[in-house]
Amino acid sequence: MDRVGKVVLALAKQDLFINSTLVNFGSSLLWQMFREGIIFNDALFLNLKEFRAQPLKIAA
Repeated sequence: MDRVGKVVLALAKQDLFINSTLVNFGSSLLWQMFREGIIFNDALFLNLKEFRAQPLKIAA
């Protein structure tokens, strides 16, 4: 399978706007780090069926 075919298959598996949603979460995390100098979460689980995001704490 060529590169274009792989891209088409990958996009077919994604929900609409998932990339922009993740960019917004990531941007907010970076902005908090720049403004406050510290972050307490380094990732999240995003459940699109229930419209919930669960932050993951940074392991100590």
